[in-house]
Amino acid sequence: MSSKDNFFTPQYTDQAVKLAEKHSDFVMGFICQQRLSQNPSLIHMTPGVQLAAGGDALGQVYDTPDNVVAVRQCDVIIVGRGIYGAPDVVEASKKYQEAGWQAYRARIGSSASKL
Repeated sequence: MSSKDNFFTPQYTDQAVKLAEKHSDFVMGFICQQRLSQNPSLIHMTPGVQLAAGGDALGQVYDTPDNVVAVRQCDVIIVGRGIYGAPDVVEASKKYQEAGWQAYRARIGSSASKL
């Protein structure tokens, strides 16, 4: 999903979205790189999240919590190596939690102060 040159075509994605919207009583959402549907019952979850954007030698592409949540409008960040590869996984988890929360607050704007 977050690898460079993956095989997902726009046509495949469009069909998957149509099926998910049609069957939203059964489908909970998408593993995706950006919001695909305006149906509020469908959750958008994004893998390949790191605190700094970039990539690796295996073709993995990383994006930041801010870009994934605030700009691309996804609901859940999926972090792998940024946590399990950290010297202190608890501290790393807290950093990602805070970064995700701040991105969400930026996305919803002024109403975030009421939370």
